[in-house]
Amino acid sequence: MSFEDTVAKADWKKVFMVEIQPAKRIDTEIWTRHGVYTNCWRIDYEEIVVEVEEMGVSYTECSSLLELNNLSGGMGFYYDEENQYLWVHTNGSDDPGGVSGGYFLVAYHWEYYTNIQDEDEPVIYNNRYYLPYLRSEDLPDIEQAVSDYYKGGVSLGFGDIKLINADGHFDARLSLYVYEWKKILVKVSDLGAGFGDVATFWRGIIGDIEWSDEEVVFEILDPREQ
Repeated sequence: MSFEDTVAKADWKKVFMVEIQPAKRIDTEIWTRHGVYTNCWRIDYEEIVVEVEEMGVSYTECSSLLELNNLSGGMGFYYDEENQYLWVHTNGSDDPGGVSGGYFLVAYHWEYYTNIQDEDEPVIYNNRYYLPYLRSEDLPDIEQAVSDYYKGGVSLGFGDIKLINADGHFDARLSLYVYEWKKILVKVSDLGAGFGDVATFWRGIIGDIEWSDEEVVFEILDPREQ
């Protein structure tokens, strides 16, 4: 069933999903060189890294240590999900945290949140589990207006996304990672639908953040207006 058919149903159970891509500076970490693939250096990293940048230039993602080690010119990374290691090959093949290299490296990962989690039909899309920290009653009203701002299409806009922090989930995360001016996606689907029926209806960036013991409020901005 297509997403258009899903939203046309009278009894569909709406699932909202929020995906956020925070960042962390990593060149300040203590790195360990591989004993065999000597161009490769690693740190422990719990989050699944999807992108590494050096001064705004993206590193090449590799699928193995061998590929990373042999990458011509360096500037690549490999994430070992099983061992939770982030491996990097700099353009000098030297220590990313060393004084001589002068690197400024940033790693990005995705975080996944939803308004529903059901034991019988868990919200797992693309093999990623969505944490149930998005309250349905806190979802903003979505204002839809016809606008020629973007190729004469439909303009969708809203102000804030609120995520539950009652268990302190964000307390350490807001210190470890940078969320401001990072990507945020808002998706919607029918509970139990396949990944192909998930619709992304908002791509924005995070502005200001308000943080309390109970919740974290992310201001959502339209990147086209910044």
